[in-house]
Amino acid sequence: METIRASEKAIKDVFCDDYVFEIPPYQRPYSWGKEQVDELVDDLLWAAGDSKPTGRAPYFLGSIVLIKDPNYTEAHVVDGQQRLTTLTILISVLKEIAPKDSKADVDIFLKQRGNENLGTKDIPRLTVRPRDAEFFRKVIQGGAEPDAHDDDDTDARKRMVSNRNILRQTLSSLDNNVRAGLLPFIAQRCYLVVVEASDQASAYRIFSVMNDRGLDLSATDILKADVVGAIESEEEQARYNDVWESLEDGLGREAFGDLFAHLRMIHRRQKMRGTLEK
Repeated sequence: METIRASEKAIKDVFCDDYVFEIPPYQRPYSWGKEQVDELVDDLLWAAGDSKPTGRAPYFLGSIVLIKDPNYTEAHVVDGQQRLTTLTILISVLKEIAPKDSKADVDIFLKQRGNENLGTKDIPRLTVRPRDAEFFRKVIQGGAEPDAHDDDDTDARKRMVSNRNILRQTLSSLDNNVRAGLLPFIAQRCYLVVVEASDQASAYRIFSVMNDRGLDLSATDILKADVVGAIESEEEQARYNDVWESLEDGLGREAFGDLFAHLRMIHRRQKMRGTLEK
């Protein structure tokens, strides 16, 4: 039976044991840069204020779309990976610069603590795309410095490290009281609308509608999610995803989008009157 549920949740009820987030391999790479990170932090600091942040008005961080069986914690992120990944980087930096006796209180937002009685293991709250997952676990969530070659493999890794460094500089320069109040504000007063679809088809219908109404995704991102995401075999998904990304990397994102526009013209031979993905 197909189900779709949408609810408004505080970040403390998102980065919790109810969810184990995973970015599927066919999703586009992590792409937020300095502009988006600076805007997020500026907005959070403005919303939190400099006194009694947990008493401030709620702040809306947007929405995420998940494929999730209501009976299990595993949640595949269809839309919202940029937000979830950047929030994870931000919390990781807050843990890094927190006093030693407070680090464990921050760490609960980064990973599930294993419990022998419950049969659970220590696992990250968020696992990014397989191509960058181990790097993200070690360098971002684990706080290690990248090896000499680690951040040279993908553009996504370079952005993760760059954004971590930006956040280090920004958060370290804050007044101690302001910095100490930031995570309680994020956890208790920042909200996401979480849309959970029990099956892939429903999730992608939601994804397509949301991103056809002006969210910052390219037509090729939407096509990729639609085409590669529809492949049932995970092994085949990974194979076609690698082919797609190799072509995109070879041409560059802008030229890759132009390629689809040319293909559309060959197919239709008329002026485009709708969106490219349609």
